[in-house]
Amino acid sequence: MPSMPLSSSSTPSLRSSGVGSVPAPAGGGGGDQRAELLRLFGKWHDPIPALLAEAAPESVLRNDVHYLATPPPAMHRGRVALLGDAAHAMTPNLGQGACQAIEDAVVPAHIVGDGEAAGAATGPMDEVLGWTPPGTPTTPST
Repeated sequence: MPSMPLSSSSTPSLRSSGVGSVPAPAGGGGGDQRAELLRLFGKWHDPIPALLAEAAPESVLRNDVHYLATPPPAMHRGRVALLGDAAHAMTPNLGQGACQAIEDAVVPAHIVGDGEAAGAATGPMDEVLGWTPPGTPTTPST
């Protein structure tokens, strides 16, 4: 997944970055990555081709992004739970990081409530944290 700082001669102070996501074999970072970006994205709408053409070849970074093929069996152990990116890191091409961060803060706060009782989180939080991987048989609650 290439990522690079870009500048435009029409706006010299502009500094931006872009992320492109293309299915590719892992470890294929050799060669001229800017040329590869131009091949893949050079016919897109303006200003993308111009920005790619102006990018210094040494500024183009290729980083492989790996997906978690099998989720962990649980997101908690005892009174400790994985939250946020520790539980579900977002790849940059999804554009979901900030949205998930807000949800990751609001949902547990809503479930725990004001936390006045010593075991305030044991009911609803146990249900939320009792996540099981997809395909795991479940028994309906009675």
